[in-house]
Amino acid sequence: MRKMITLTAIAAAAAFATAAQAQQQPATTPPSSAAPAQATPSPTSPPVSAPTIQSINILDMEQLPQETQKKVNDVVAEGGETNLKRLRDSVDATPEATAALKGKGLTSHNVLVASLSEDGVLTLITSKKAS
Repeated sequence: MRKMITLTAIAAAAAFATAAQAQQQPATTPPSSAAPAQATPSPTSPPVSAPTIQSINILDMEQLPQETQKKVNDVVAEGGETNLKRLRDSVDATPEATAALKGKGLTSHNVLVASLSEDGVLTLITSKKAS
């Protein structure tokens, strides 16, 4: 279920990727070209961990195009209150995310959707009206 929420959130995030890229801060450390290539994990391989957060984008829901707002609302409605609570608990457990939100005068209660890209960009869609 968690993967489904993440994949759905990523699908919604793709709709506003251009806006996020325009606001994105450059990563503090570029990926190493000397790092070994990751092979596709086999069923017997241990699970691959999530990427390390390199930068955080916080997007206000009201600044997104209407079509994207609808997609985000659909994702939130589909996930339900239980998944929204899990997301917000996860944000609270991530000091970098909590600090970035605090810097904008927000808390995890304002977060509607989160997406972490493979290159470590965490995108949080927020609403000041969030429940």
